[in-house]
Amino acid sequence: MPTQKKISKFTTLLIAIGIPVTALALQWILWPWLQPFVWFLFFPAVFFSARFSGLIGGLISTFISVNFVWYFFIPPQFSWEITNLNNVASIFLFIVMGCLFSSSQERLRHTGQKLSSALKEAQTANQRINDLYERTLELDHMKTEFFSNISHELRTPLTLILGPVETILKETDLSPDNRRHLEVIERNARFLYRHISDLLDVAKVEADRMPMRYVSLDLAHLTRVMASHFESVTGKRKIRYEIHAPERLDIQADDEKLERILLNLLSNAFKFVPDGGEVDVFLGYRDEHQVVLKISDNGPGIPPDSRETIFERFRQLDSGLDRRHGGTGLGLSIVKEFVELHGGNITCSETPGGGATFNVTLPIAAPAGAVVADGSDEYFRDPAIGQQILNELRIEGMSGRHDAESTPESGSGPLVLVVEDNPDMNAYIAEALNRQFRIATAYDGEEGLHKALNLRPDLILTDLMMPKMSGDRMVEELRRHPSMSTVPIVVLTAKTDEEQQVKLLAAGVQEYIGKPFSLEELRARLANLVQSGREIERTRLELAAIVEYSDDAIIGKDLNGIITSWNRGAEKLFGYRQDEMVGKAIVVLFPEGRAEEETRIMALIVQGMNVEHFETIRRHKDGHNIDISVTISPIKNRQGLVIGASKIARDISQRKAAEREIKQLNADLERRVEERTRELRTANHELDAFAYAVSHDLRAPLRAMSGFSQALAEDYGEQLTAEARLFLDEIGLASKKMGNLLEGILALSRVTRNEPRYETTDLSIMAEQIRGELALTAPHRHVVWDIQPGVMADGDPRMLQAVMDNLLGNAWKYTALKSPAHIRFFTEEVTGGIRYCVSDDGAGFDMAHADRLFQPFQRLHRQDEFPGLGIGLATVQRIIHRHGGIIVATAARDQGATFAFTLGGKLRHEAEKDR
Repeated sequence: MPTQKKISKFTTLLIAIGIPVTALALQWILWPWLQPFVWFLFFPAVFFSARFSGLIGGLISTFISVNFVWYFFIPPQFSWEITNLNNVASIFLFIVMGCLFSSSQERLRHTGQKLSSALKEAQTANQRINDLYERTLELDHMKTEFFSNISHELRTPLTLILGPVETILKETDLSPDNRRHLEVIERNARFLYRHISDLLDVAKVEADRMPMRYVSLDLAHLTRVMASHFESVTGKRKIRYEIHAPERLDIQADDEKLERILLNLLSNAFKFVPDGGEVDVFLGYRDEHQVVLKISDNGPGIPPDSRETIFERFRQLDSGLDRRHGGTGLGLSIVKEFVELHGGNITCSETPGGGATFNVTLPIAAPAGAVVADGSDEYFRDPAIGQQILNELRIEGMSGRHDAESTPESGSGPLVLVVEDNPDMNAYIAEALNRQFRIATAYDGEEGLHKALNLRPDLILTDLMMPKMSGDRMVEELRRHPSMSTVPIVVLTAKTDEEQQVKLLAAGVQEYIGKPFSLEELRARLANLVQSGREIERTRLELAAIVEYSDDAIIGKDLNGIITSWNRGAEKLFGYRQDEMVGKAIVVLFPEGRAEEETRIMALIVQGMNVEHFETIRRHKDGHNIDISVTISPIKNRQGLVIGASKIARDISQRKAAEREIKQLNADLERRVEERTRELRTANHELDAFAYAVSHDLRAPLRAMSGFSQALAEDYGEQLTAEARLFLDEIGLASKKMGNLLEGILALSRVTRNEPRYETTDLSIMAEQIRGELALTAPHRHVVWDIQPGVMADGDPRMLQAVMDNLLGNAWKYTALKSPAHIRFFTEEVTGGIRYCVSDDGAGFDMAHADRLFQPFQRLHRQDEFPGLGIGLATVQRIIHRHGGIIVATAARDQGATFAFTLGGKLRHEAEKDR
């Protein structure tokens, strides 16, 4: 591989020259033994030059080597003469090989550099991966510690909740309501205790802090005891429940962990098996060293692609909002961990005929060296967990079986529909609200949707995560029904998902309340929403009345253009009754040739756009056409989908007639203005021509006056008296002043008459030339010039010369009384282009008189202070206007002035010509 270090050009040149020189010296010494092989050492010389110096070095070495061999070794030696054509071929071949060496080595160098760069990037990426892995391990450890700590911390208050509750429940004088409330507290505290225990077990397993306490036990007896606790569930749900186990099956295992394995697998089977289904438990020997436990059900089963992932932590098959069963997704994960701690394994397969079968294989004997204690026939070492699992199964079986309790009481109070799948929470909310509202209840989204449509409640209070149909889907379905569009809906859920909250609020949910919640706050919010809902309904009825009796035609239609509403204003405007038009296509009102308007309008409406004040023609029932102004807006449902359009039409026939009359008057006025403009343009042209002619004709007698007065002064000056010579000088000065005035008038006339010839002009060079000319007129003056270099402009060079002459000349003139004076030419970036500026710190002027500045023959200073004709700035303004630009001046008395102008440029000029 070539060296990866960067080699300077000088070093490359030295290597490229040094290697062939070395080859020359060696071959010269060895020539008696090497001849006639003239290229013997020069092929490797070119190779190594290209290797170390790249393409350039290889080519230089090739060139030098060819010359060395040609002169020193090819006969005749020490001569450039070639007598044998074979030598020409060898030289050509060497040059070709040298080029190939150089090119291939250069490619190898580039490839090496790329490989080195890629290797560094790979090393960097690998380091990042290692860092991320270490960080992941650290976070995983922190998570485990957090679960462990929080689980321990929560168990203490839970114990203090469960202990006093159990004590109070043992009393016999409790009222039925108090006993029911305490049972709810106990049931849900145990539910929380179970989840905390699951988290704590996971944390222990991850931290390798889950010890195995082996005992000798009868697994068949343990299986029958654990399975017997589920018999109370089978009767109510009519489930066929069979246990196949030998009379006795001795095993060495951790009995507490086996209890959890059996409880979790059995509860999982009973959770998913349908009413009237089957659950089978089989226990037996697999071989002389292992036993097998199989728990099967004929429920929905587990898809093949999920039979491995189902054992992952927090993994749930029905993890959506409409899942049928609750849980944390830790039960099967804990089972797998406990089975593997025993040295066994667990798999999931399909039950013949449908359903899921969990196959657990366990070793019969404890590992060698493990301490094995005597077992006990008392099971449920942690009775809170076992009892809670059974309670959950009983509660799930209760869902949907409360029809008698869900019928609302008769009365006139507001009706609130409570949709909650947890029976305890459903009963708690219903009991808390029944003093203020009439209550109806439902236990899943489907039942809630059905009851909402039948009962028409004043408010719906719903959970989000429910079986059969989730709360968000129920809301979506409810908002599709017009009768449910204004009913307030409150979501009461433990799911704190901000994105989901925003989505539901956008879909028409009025409140999103998280659990746990304050009952007083909930009652207050529901009361406000019920009151608001009734006010909204009253407002809707009022608006409907306003629409009905509006003088404008207000028409509703669906996306197919079918009329859905027709008010009295529409009857008055078009002559059709409501019963004649509702259900008919809106194109009935379109005159011939205008039906395509409906297609264009509906294309905009479907995109959610408004059509405002669209003026068109529609047809009356009697056949005559009507000028109307139409405003059409999309009608959207709660989800923001366009479902129709609202059209407001107003008769503008009288206004259209007035507009036609005004249009005719405007046409007459424009014609008169055009004629007058033409007359003014002709008069202006004649005036310019007259000024040019007069100025041109006056120049001849002025030249004669000036010439003869000068000749008279030269020829007879000595004979004239002093007074006569003074008069003669006055005649000369007046002639010169008159000539300058005529030159200014001619320049002003030429600006008006000639079209600009656009070229790119360097104004900076032009300003430098003018500075030099002005400096020659008064070399004694001290003026500091600041001319920005490289200022380019598109315009007529002659006209731009006149602009720069006048502006810089003015700056020079009005700074005559100041030393040192400052004159500056620069540009500024403005919206739409560049502004060119000439500024000075001279006499300035009063901005109150700025309106006279660009008028011909107007001056703001006395003639004896600053002489001039008053034509220069007028000429500048006309030139700037001819270029499509503007010029403005800013100043203050005795503080200088700034003249800034813009040029429209060549493109604008061509655009105006095209127009």
